[in-house]
Amino acid sequence: MNPNADRANRSLLTLLALLLLAGAGAGLALSFGVFGRARARQPLLLPAAREFAHRNSGWFWLVLAVVAVVLGLLALRWLAHQFGTDRVRALDLEPDTRAGATTVHTAAVTDAVSAEVRGYRGVRGSAARLIGDAGSPELVLHVTLDDRADLAALRHRIEAQAVAHLRTAIDQPALPVHLQVQLAAGSARRVR
Repeated sequence: MNPNADRANRSLLTLLALLLLAGAGAGLALSFGVFGRARARQPLLLPAAREFAHRNSGWFWLVLAVVAVVLGLLALRWLAHQFGTDRVRALDLEPDTRAGATTVHTAAVTDAVSAEVRGYRGVRGSAARLIGDAGSPELVLHVTLDDRADLAALRHRIEAQAVAHLRTAIDQPALPVHLQVQLAAGSARRVR
């Protein structure tokens, strides 16, 4: 998951929920006569507001349309942000561009790491991805284990072999690694 998208989602959805709750509460209070029985029978907009919109119809509806378009564009931007990803697509392996350019697609190296880890005893599945930015990526490695797996030995082997191979291949000796381990579905062993 993209942490920036998660943070923005929580903020925007909380604000939207509070606005909708406030509007719904005000509408219910109005309909139940909290602001007076006469007000409960009137249209939602006061006559002064309707008169203001009618008197200033030259610019009022234009401003309202611009506000609606801006809100629509913000909603589209938010929606597009949901599909955004923090994955690194390619790595530039040549620091000195005068000597040439060497670019590798991250799918090639992450597929190699996943395949290597899947070959380890006790591993049922593996998926890897590089996140962050191309200058300082981070490896996220998700491993599914079966009943035969020795977690400590497997973790050590992943760090000493698969991660070491990746760090050497992309010339990132301090590449951070996020290892996510889960037991395969239907596993008889309990995690304690």
